Amino acid sequence: MIGTRRRLWTLLAGGIFAALTQLPAHAQEDLLRRLIITQDADYNGFDYQTLREVDRDTCEAACLNDNRCRAFTYNTQAQWCFLKSDFGALTFVPNAIAGRIVVGPALSESTTRLRESELTAFLALDFVDEARRLAGGLDNIFAPGNRSFSDLLSAAGAARSDDNPALTANLYGAALAIADEDVKVWLGFGRATLLRVGASASESAEIRTRATSAVINAFLRSESDNDRASALVLLGAALELRGLWRPAIKAYRASLDLVQDELVAANLETLVAEHGFRILSHEVDVDAEAPRICIVFSDPPPVARPGLADFISVEGASGLAIEPESGQICIDGVAHGGRYRIQVRAGLPAADGEVLANTAILEVFVPDRSPWAGFAGNAYVLPAGPQSTIPIQSVNTAAVEAEIYRIGDRSLAFALREGIFLRQLESYRAQEIASTGGQLIWTGIVETDGPLNELVTTAIPVTEALCEQLPGVYVITARLPDERRNYWDPDATNGLSFPILG
Repeated sequence: MIGTRRRLWTLLAGGIFAALTQLPAHAQEDLLRRLIITQDADYNGFDYQTLREVDRDTCEAACLNDNRCRAFTYNTQAQWCFLKSDFGALTFVPNAIAGRIVVGPALSESTTRLRESELTAFLALDFVDEARRLAGGLDNIFAPGNRSFSDLLSAAGAARSDDNPALTANLYGAALAIADEDVKVWLGFGRATLLRVGASASESAEIRTRATSAVINAFLRSESDNDRASALVLLGAALELRGLWRPAIKAYRASLDLVQDELVAANLETLVAEHGFRILSHEVDVDAEAPRICIVFSDPPPVARPGLADFISVEGASGLAIEPESGQICIDGVAHGGRYRIQVRAGLPAADGEVLANTAILEVFVPDRSPWAGFAGNAYVLPAGPQSTIPIQSVNTAAVEAEIYRIGDRSLAFALREGIFLRQLESYRAQEIASTGGQLIWTGIVETDGPLNELVTTAIPVTEALCEQLPGVYVITARLPDERRNYWDPDATNGLSFPILG
């Protein structure tokens, strides 16, 4: 997280934000001026001219036509108009009408819907709802006091120059509690909030949530490509800090679609390499009779999409089957002992529309199967008599070490209660048989040599190994010679049931 924060600090200190300044809207005199009107309200103070015995329309026109005017209060009973050079927080006053100047056209409902649809293309609607709750509750979080909107913006700019993000965020928040339509102020508030460091994990989480909501509010109010791009970069940074990697990637991409920026592009490349759609590993199912190589991805590929196998090629091999599965793409038909050079081409899609950014080359060796010995089933019923055998299966081993235990009819209850039958037995369990009414009656080496990597079946002549067939249940265990195992590891076991003779 420290490395991520350092990278984001560099991003937010330069590039698209290097020229980001928070100017009071009234400094932009060449733009359209319009009024926001509030009934039964007053902007207290900052009067520079009083017009007596005028109607409301005259009062509004006087403010709109005077670049000094930032707000007015009109007393409906006295018909007095108070023109103001600045404004602070609204106060409730009956029979008064308050108005303030906003520079720029009003955001249309269609534009608002468009901005929301652009966000919800990669972000859940809950984030937008959370942003609107923040905008509606700013006055409960930040107290502007008696300071004016312009004073708060100037103080916020000074705090930013002093590298004090906590104070900067609070001052911008207080300004927004007075007037919340200025995109640049929302951008400044979101950026400063992002640069804050919480004193605890819970405070840090609250800061990141607030920063996300702040920049969403900036985006929802943005008209220009520059403002939209700036808001999307801040949104990407906020989502990164919250560990929401995929929407963060989409936010950065959307920003670069609007405005190209080297720092943003470099940050996106790093984020994609660390958290984007990528190859996590490859696995070889070496112990299967037919081995396979599976390429494991960070996100599931669209398994039903035609042509997905076209993104995978294997040099020096033919007749291989490429099978997309959940979270991976597998290559069937490879051989034990084979070496394969696999190319996974850039553009391979994930199910959510992301694509593999760079072509990857995998050098994969399929080793021989691990030596193994076991039985094909759990139990056999053998008749009394000669030439009875048990098939033992093995892979890549010349011999198997086997033991046969007998459990007499008087000890069957114990064996049933302890769950000895029809399961693999740990080494200590097999030894318990001899000490709890059973006995070890044979041990020996069974030769099982066969072709490399092929499953070999060898018949163990059980009746030849036993001197006599006494009534009871017999358990045979098998393991690789000199195999090192823990006392509690299971051997390959098989219960052999002989008829109980009368």
